[in-house]
Amino acid sequence: LENQEAVNTKILANYSSIFENTIAVETPFAQIQLYDTASSRTVSIGGLFESFIPSLNKDIVAFETHELYIGDLNGDGDNADRIIRYYDRASNQIFNTSVEGAYTHLWDNYISFSSNELIGYIKINTGEVINLNLSGLKPFINNYKIAFSTEERTINQDLNDDGKIYGRVARYFNIITNEVVNTKAGGSVTDFDGNKIVITSDESFLNEDLDNDGKTDHTVIRLYDINNRSLFNTGIIGSQARISGDVLAVQSHEGQINIDINRDNDLYDSVIGYYKTDALSPVILLPGILGSWTEDLFEPFINPASIPQDELFLTEESPGWLWRQLD
Repeated sequence: LENQEAVNTKILANYSSIFENTIAVETPFAQIQLYDTASSRTVSIGGLFESFIPSLNKDIVAFETHELYIGDLNGDGDNADRIIRYYDRASNQIFNTSVEGAYTHLWDNYISFSSNELIGYIKINTGEVINLNLSGLKPFINNYKIAFSTEERTINQDLNDDGKIYGRVARYFNIITNEVVNTKAGGSVTDFDGNKIVITSDESFLNEDLDNDGKTDHTVIRLYDINNRSLFNTGIIGSQARISGDVLAVQSHEGQINIDINRDNDLYDSVIGYYKTDALSPVILLPGILGSWTEDLFEPFINPASIPQDELFLTEESPGWLWRQLD
């Protein structure tokens, strides 16, 4: 982001996690690899067809392993479970927690996970496992809080006061105070960093036009601030979003925004937009870098404040986006 350069790591990957200058990826062969952005060196963790969905923080990489490919890891006599393991770069060892779970997320000394749609977490230094008995999907842990989405039907509660019990609503658990906070924001949690929870919200479920295009047929990114317990609608159309500090990365589809970003004369591609959250406004959003999710092509946008205003324009096809024409 600093020099607006797209770097091709040449690593096939289904999923990735990044911390400082290291990227942890899940390859198509279900193997975790670590890529050092400074040296371009790649290190493989474990064997093929073993590990999925890495989460990286400092020297630890947490991931889930399917017993089918490696054997019984939790001593229950079968090879049918997904077990949480982690790799310590300092000792170059893989540790087995014996905990059945999925969608691990790592922060400091904690691993959050979901098991049978219930949220839990592991303290790495003590090995203690805490099952919270909270219904939730894909948890994200940060700063002693775990953010997750809850299917209202699983607890038979209307969490967002819309008179129905068939949507997903974002909640979070405070490890220090044992408090469960209901944000009442309908949608799926896709990331959590600092004080911001990222939520993708389906307009049709909410019956709200979040991107101001006169329709309710998109998925739109919203941010929940846990400090002041407020919800901010970015108006950005996207299916996935990640946040780190004040940088928000959003995956959108050209067909949804009706713009051919990579100029290949179709609207079939997925694209990535980067945003500075402190520059977001409810009306005009300023993309940082746009490019293809599957191809190594990025079109850089520099700081909008330094671009002549006559080079920037809005489009009726993509309300809420500010565009710059590139040669």
